[in-house]
Amino acid sequence: MLFSDPVHLFRLFQSRGGMYKILSSLIKNVIDKSIERRYANYNLLTPITYVVKSEVHYMSVSKVIQIEFTDCRIQAADAIYDIRKAAESASLNLYARHHVQLQYPMLIDNNKVVVELKIPEEIVDTFSVGNHLRGISTYLLKRCGGRYNKYLVGKRLLNYIEIPSPEVKTDKLPTVDRLEAIVSFAKLLERSDSEALDYINRILTILKEAGKS
Repeated sequence: MLFSDPVHLFRLFQSRGGMYKILSSLIKNVIDKSIERRYANYNLLTPITYVVKSEVHYMSVSKVIQIEFTDCRIQAADAIYDIRKAAESASLNLYARHHVQLQYPMLIDNNKVVVELKIPEEIVDTFSVGNHLRGISTYLLKRCGGRYNKYLVGKRLLNYIEIPSPEVKTDKLPTVDRLEAIVSFAKLLERSDSEALDYINRILTILKEAGKS
């Protein structure tokens, strides 16, 4: 290290360019600690570009969509498990392209499947729900072993109907929150201290009780 030897430090002050080296090293140390390791090799003459990750927050409009099969021989409730997987797959594309959030499909009134869409305010008037939710139908047709192909009517598998916001239970948990819970529990499992073990045992007890109900 440059500053580990006082004699070397004093000589640098006396030598030509010594102050430059000290200041350059100081700046490198600050950058190394506060930004990233790769910036430690920069000196006073090297331009530094700071990359700032920005987040854009969109005002959104919520729409509740009921999903139905075009063929009346099957109800969406009968395929809720596959519809949820299909919605999870479609949600990635929707958010990447349009910043539209597709929420977790819920079962209401025992036989109706609804999904909430949060659409940015600036595109809500031109956003075609049916066209943009075709990813759900595509998933069911191509990723479910062909078991839904017989329910095609013409070229249509599903209908998407906008409905008033239904009275649903407040225990709905968005997919993002579910994933965060999984990550948090995984981090907890990595710990071995007594406090973490106590939390883990309490969570396991709750899960066992939930499995019995």
